[in-house]
Amino acid sequence: MLPAWLVTGPTTVILYVFYVIFYHDLEYAIWLYRPDIVDTSGRVGDLQELQNHFQDGYDVIVVGARTAGCVVANRLSEVKGWKVLLLKTGHDETLVGEVPAMMTTYQTTTTDWMYKTEPDPGYCRAMVDGRCTWHSGKVLGGTSAVNAMVYIRGNKRDYDKWECMGMRIGSLRDSPYHGAGGYLTVEDTAKAFLRPVKDHPNLDVSLVCHVECIIIDPFLKTVREVVFVKRGYRYHVPVHTEVIISAGVMNSPQILILSEIEPAKHLKELAISPVISDLKAGDNLEDNICTSGLVYSVEASLGTTLSNFLSFSELSDISSIADSPHYPDIVHYMSSMAENSDGGIIFKYMNGFTDDFYDKVYKPIAFRDSFTIWSCLMRPKSRGYLRLRSRNSKSPPLIYPKYMSHGDDVKVLMDGARFVKKLSKTSLVRKICAKLNPIKFLGCEHLEMMSDEYLECSLRAIL
Repeated sequence: MLPAWLVTGPTTVILYVFYVIFYHDLEYAIWLYRPDIVDTSGRVGDLQELQNHFQDGYDVIVVGARTAGCVVANRLSEVKGWKVLLLKTGHDETLVGEVPAMMTTYQTTTTDWMYKTEPDPGYCRAMVDGRCTWHSGKVLGGTSAVNAMVYIRGNKRDYDKWECMGMRIGSLRDSPYHGAGGYLTVEDTAKAFLRPVKDHPNLDVSLVCHVECIIIDPFLKTVREVVFVKRGYRYHVPVHTEVIISAGVMNSPQILILSEIEPAKHLKELAISPVISDLKAGDNLEDNICTSGLVYSVEASLGTTLSNFLSFSELSDISSIADSPHYPDIVHYMSSMAENSDGGIIFKYMNGFTDDFYDKVYKPIAFRDSFTIWSCLMRPKSRGYLRLRSRNSKSPPLIYPKYMSHGDDVKVLMDGARFVKKLSKTSLVRKICAKLNPIKFLGCEHLEMMSDEYLECSLRAIL
């Protein structure tokens, strides 16, 4: 569980000792005072750890126990007579994963895939080697288990759009954003959907297994078996009906391409003959990117929350900049911990900032009471793509997100930065004398602060 920032930091030994002591003390405190989180008897057990064996075949095999995979496995296990196998690369959720304040540490451990984007002059200019970190949860529940328990309601217009695309929505059209009495509360999807059905006799769950590919009959174009490695052994498990790939935005297309599915040009480059064409696996990659880095220092101590000086009533007069009050194009996250708050111990490495960038922009205000507000795109228009690095299924994919390749994304993010600036001028925020960090981003020094040119330059530095 050693985080990357401990390996690369200048005070590795001291930080490591502090981290280990604090982490284990926190886990012990959770064991002692929060048995509901520990939930030993309710946790999902691994098939082989339960002294069971893989069956000769399954009706459905679900690859990936992330957000979608947990829900799908839950629903399929309700079908009597169907045998369902759920495969997951990682382990069960960690105890610390339900402590939101610890997100900055466990997002850089083995609970995270820690993907890196490929260099591009149009974005990630302030990052080491020009590569942004793409966080993705590796445990049961996927990113929902390592995302500080952030919970966002759905929007009715999204369901309307999906229905126009052919999805059967039904009664959801006239439903409120969410109901009550279902599986999901504000917690990760594995805890909400898998634990209640863990004892279903027709559901097998296998953890820590690496799926290499699915075998497709070249003539019938039907799936025959799933190939995966676990504890040094390679398994070929037959499937009778179908395989559902829900391994996330990176692993799903990687598995499909390794299974000899399009794109044909890319497969030809890797000397792989395509079985099924025109699926464009790995294309249409999008990310709800967020601005960060605009730090406001304050004279009053904020502690760990903004609630002591920020109220929703103060937002009422500035909410009109959104695209629509009922279908916003951006969401804002407020945090009383900013990039400068820890002096570069954790945040610097979690974000991947270069030494030069961090030392110039944040080191002069290190450890000062500050806050930041992230502006995140809800409906990005930029599209990237993913390709295989090699035919080795364990090699991380080549990720080309093409951030801000569509001009509308740049405009919305700049509007978000101006929204935050306007927020800083409200009466309550003025009481704590919030001031925008006056130090300009590296590479943007020649531009006027908060101008269109400066904002775009800053966006392309940290996104």
